[in-house]
Amino acid sequence: MYKAFFEFAFQWHITSRCKNKCRHCYMYTDCYKVEDTSIQSFINMYKTIENFEDTYEVKVPSFILTGGAPSLNPDFEQIVSFLQNKGKSIRLMEIPENIDTSLLKIMSEYDISELQLSIDGLPDEHDYLRGKGSFHRTIEAAKTLNSLGIDVRIMFTATSKNMLHIFDVIGLLDDLLGKFFFSFDFVVNEGNAKEQEILQPNNVSREKFLRQYHDFAKTYNASHKNSKISSKPSFTHVMDYDLLGREIKLSRPYSFVSGCLIGWNSMAVLPNGDVMMCRRVPIVIGNLLHNSFEDIYLRNDYLRKFRRFATYLHTCKSCSYAPFCRGCPAVTYSTNDKIFHANDECLSVKKMIENVDCVAPPISCSDSEEFEYIMNSMPNFIGNNPLYFLKNRSVIKTIMLLKDNPQSQMEFINDYLLWQQKYNMCLTHDEMCFIKMYSGGILSWK
Repeated sequence: MYKAFFEFAFQWHITSRCKNKCRHCYMYTDCYKVEDTSIQSFINMYKTIENFEDTYEVKVPSFILTGGAPSLNPDFEQIVSFLQNKGKSIRLMEIPENIDTSLLKIMSEYDISELQLSIDGLPDEHDYLRGKGSFHRTIEAAKTLNSLGIDVRIMFTATSKNMLHIFDVIGLLDDLLGKFFFSFDFVVNEGNAKEQEILQPNNVSREKFLRQYHDFAKTYNASHKNSKISSKPSFTHVMDYDLLGREIKLSRPYSFVSGCLIGWNSMAVLPNGDVMMCRRVPIVIGNLLHNSFEDIYLRNDYLRKFRRFATYLHTCKSCSYAPFCRGCPAVTYSTNDKIFHANDECLSVKKMIENVDCVAPPISCSDSEEFEYIMNSMPNFIGNNPLYFLKNRSVIKTIMLLKDNPQSQMEFINDYLLWQQKYNMCLTHDEMCFIKMYSGGILSWK
């Protein structure tokens, strides 16, 4: 019987098959080969996850199936059926060429309500990276999904050439789709991207872009109800507070607040069972056919060090924003071949923060001590301790102000710091995040 909330998602690459060989794809290296996860291998690997759930009385809730293109795995439907029977949330990352009646039938039968597609520039730019006609096929696939009530997520991979076109792309998606959830990541110099010299933006242009995007997202989200532009927590929280000249305040110390998920609540699994801390970081940290999930997640040296960022991350260990940010180790590694190297995405901001110190146990601590440290992350603490926040009068007052007030809800969703100023409220960062997490019946969150 599961007792504790546990924020965690597997990004499971159940096949390496793909009809496309995109110029910027990190997957296609010299050692690329076609592999599929069979249903029996998947069940065998799942057993060690289930053992972890039983031991620590938690539930691993989410499985993101990807590839390659996941529906090309011959056992795709069996894997989906197995996960549904286990009560798991399933999301898909697919290519538009596979959005057909067969896949849509499976999605309907197994209640898969979210699918991610990629748009990487304006039509010609996107087609250069992903193949002739790909932009049109992606838009048509997204329209089909929208018509069926399936949430469409659009991922944009930013390079030195297409980065500033992102605003025009969003405007075009507005015209063509009208409803979507948009996010982005910077390209990593791995696989095809390295061979084709698809380059990352330099540090100066990256920060300038991030600040432009931050402001654009605020304005966009304030005026759009059906679509949402996501800003990366690694940068958004830091810039939000920096621009207002306010301290980030927490009601208590946490081991982790937001930002990069490595070591905390995400992991990538390849078709052969190899596990990576992140699919964009080509370092194998175990194999679920040979190692237990407990052994990999709780004992791996890389993951333990990432959870102790104040000691091991080169730049972040001297930064008070580290619990909120830590940049992108995948970008750092693809540039320097050193996973704990100085953060290439560090922002030039004022360091204003208070009450965030959380002393990590020794790196050689027991599994139970390590898991307790993980469960002291802000998402897990919020999920398991609602009464801690509901005892706060400001939290209750905020919830009541938001209830049955669509305008106030929209303002809070778009910029909760400005909302606080308008309504003369004083909430800590974790209190605001609690309201976001637990206001599903009042607010609409993605």
